[in-house]
Amino acid sequence: MMKPGRNIPNWVPGWTCVWIGLACGAMVISVLYTLNFNPEIQFLKRAWQLKSEAIQNSSNDGGRILFCGGSSVLVGIDPEEVEAHCHYPVINLGMAAGMGPGVLTELALNVARAGDFMIVSIEPDLLTMDQGLSMLGSQVSWAVGHPEWVPVNGLSQRIVTLTHLRPGAYHAFTLLGKMLMKRPLYRYQAHELQAGGWQKIETPQQSLGIPVFHFNLTAQGRSLLTRIVQECGKKQVKVAYRLNWHFVPKERLPHHQQGIQNFLSEIARIMPVIDGEGPELTDPSQFADTPWHPKPDLAHIQSRHIGEILRQQMDKAK
Repeated sequence: MMKPGRNIPNWVPGWTCVWIGLACGAMVISVLYTLNFNPEIQFLKRAWQLKSEAIQNSSNDGGRILFCGGSSVLVGIDPEEVEAHCHYPVINLGMAAGMGPGVLTELALNVARAGDFMIVSIEPDLLTMDQGLSMLGSQVSWAVGHPEWVPVNGLSQRIVTLTHLRPGAYHAFTLLGKMLMKRPLYRYQAHELQAGGWQKIETPQQSLGIPVFHFNLTAQGRSLLTRIVQECGKKQVKVAYRLNWHFVPKERLPHHQQGIQNFLSEIARIMPVIDGEGPELTDPSQFADTPWHPKPDLAHIQSRHIGEILRQQMDKAK
């Protein structure tokens, strides 16, 4: 007589293997989608491809001007316009601020060579609010073949970056909604990316909101800026911080200006600051979809402006 449950040991391992196989299959599909089909990652991969071409076409002997930061650099700095006014090779290394300050920093430090001048324009919120490991930063770093960009401490954090190679629930639901409504899968288009990696933004005017950040550096922010100075010193790279132009509502301007002065004074204790606070930009029609994304006309004005400042600084240094 067969005892109850006698066949259970034969079934349990079988179903366990099935579930493990399904889980592994889902993981592989998630990784393949993230690295090869996610619209945001594909856009940023294309941006990096153009920047890589500019890097390869530049001299490895130094003497270049490197702009480091998030999308305020990607959208706001036209390297060709800067170069035309400062007469030095210019590379726009700006990517997405959502990649995190650590990844944006490592990216730029890996490119820098002796004799270069690095302009750090990391957005204030990345320096005044604590930042963890960024999922987007991990995804883009792996997608372009540079996982070393992700600043990790030990094997456990490296494994965490591997778990980032999947679409989040929010992404899945919004992507499905866009497909059902027959809307573009990503708000930015690859044709906006110009030679050199500048994004000539075409996004229709949207509600901008206001720049949201505190006006005091976090310990993490100070540590990041200090490390940039130290690494640039080792590489014999000149470094300075510059705050990119951004929109501020008129009613918040006095408070904002006071806070920015404090923010820049804290940075000046760590590295030089050039170009100060910038102009008072209270006209929302000059910006596209965020307070840090100037429309192309304003981006050209800003690029010419910083080009002239850099030319004067470089000429004095001769």
